[in-house]
Amino acid sequence: MGMHIGIPVSGGTAATYNEYGMKVFTSSGTFKTKTYLKCDILVVGGGGGAGYAYGSWWGGGGGGAGELIFVTVIIPPGDHAIVIGAGGAGGSDTSESTNSGFVGTNTTFFGDVAIGGGGGGCDNGGDDYPGQAGGSGGGAT
Repeated sequence: MGMHIGIPVSGGTAATYNEYGMKVFTSSGTFKTKTYLKCDILVVGGGGGAGYAYGSWWGGGGGGAGELIFVTVIIPPGDHAIVIGAGGAGGSDTSESTNSGFVGTNTTFFGDVAIGGGGGGCDNGGDDYPGQAGGSGGGAT
């Protein structure tokens, strides 16, 4: 999230780019401001996990980081929750139902939702599990 340096805000990790200050959130938290802010925000969902691959099994790649949303918003004073989506776990051989990678979870902030990436598919020697849908679909086997 970008804003001019010197604006009284809290939450996230502070960084700068040229004359702009940024707040970066890599885990869920609260963005706090005491004044109205015109900000550029980038919201990214969690990536999908890869499908299980072992021996002659073929695992598909996990879906990308999910849907990206880049918008300019005006944020009013107050506390604003940010939920950061986690990446999906990779598939495993513990059960046929978990051979495919898992879908990444959504990231939300200020009414915007970035959909998590799809899990990768798996071919486990006869039973094919396709890539799963998400903000960016998971790869097939």
